[in-house]
Amino acid sequence: MRPVNRPDWTLNTTRLAELLGLCPHRIAVLVQEGMPKRDSGKYDARECIRWLHRRASGAKVPGAGIHEARRLLYEAQAQHKRLESAQPAATLVEVDDTR
Repeated sequence: MRPVNRPDWTLNTTRLAELLGLCPHRIAVLVQEGMPKRDSGKYDARECIRWLHRRASGAKVPGAGIHEARRLLYEAQAQHKRLESAQPAATLVEVDDTR
């Protein structure tokens, strides 16, 4: 029986970034957010893709909570600024002293 050639899913940062359409810096950020990385400094692309899929689907992924909270904070701050700028400035009106 002939051995089956299986693809090697172990990639370095540059190759994983190319596969995912990201820059190497973004890969490093994703690792800080919990994306799996082997002790050898390489990645199992299948594990990384599964992790990204769970993260995108809203499944509980370690580290994703803080980033979602930060995103919501930024959105709230932006909304607050929009509301502040939409409020008309207070205007002083002269009151007739002849009452």
